[in-house]
Amino acid sequence: MVVGLGSWSYDSRIDCHNFGFNNYYTCHCLSNEKCNIKNGGCRSGCSRGWRGPSCQQENRALDSTSVNQSGIYNNKPSLYGPLLVVDGYNDTNRNIHYCSDTETDTSTWQWWSIDLQEEYPIGYLKIFHRYDRLYVFKGFSVHIDNELCFRHTGSSNPPAVFPIECRKTLTGRHVNISRDTDTLRYIALCEVEIY
Repeated sequence: MVVGLGSWSYDSRIDCHNFGFNNYYTCHCLSNEKCNIKNGGCRSGCSRGWRGPSCQQENRALDSTSVNQSGIYNNKPSLYGPLLVVDGYNDTNRNIHYCSDTETDTSTWQWWSIDLQEEYPIGYLKIFHRYDRLYVFKGFSVHIDNELCFRHTGSSNPPAVFPIECRKTLTGRHVNISRDTDTLRYIALCEVEIY
């Protein structure tokens, strides 16, 4: 029996937590709701760690423990460490949620990195940087296994939420976000999503 809900239709004879030809794809809807059986669309959006029109793109960085950064402000990892960048909280206001911070590192090369534990094709990232410190993020680069994915070359500040499409899809395991500058600046990332 097909039940119609506007443009959303569900067939009660089919497991509606799957969709597509022969129910090949798994739904990743918010609150485990049922998805559209034809296109996988979710009325309330994608569940944590998924994106795209049918919620089929997985954030490979979410909840990883294989992260590192060039320095930790005040040597307090629970307040400024690299794990804060993959905890699923993407607010760019540090007063609401803590962000990583490499400010104590005296090197001119500031970086944050993640080991995804296996190789994935990567074409898209979304970087959430502290909204009140955008000036320190000018000139950053993203590398995947030492191959350049993206370089910010503009003279203006990048936005706090920065969607990045690699110049091409790269297959790799290690993602590095860095700044190399002649002035002592730091990186303050709030969240990084990798798809």
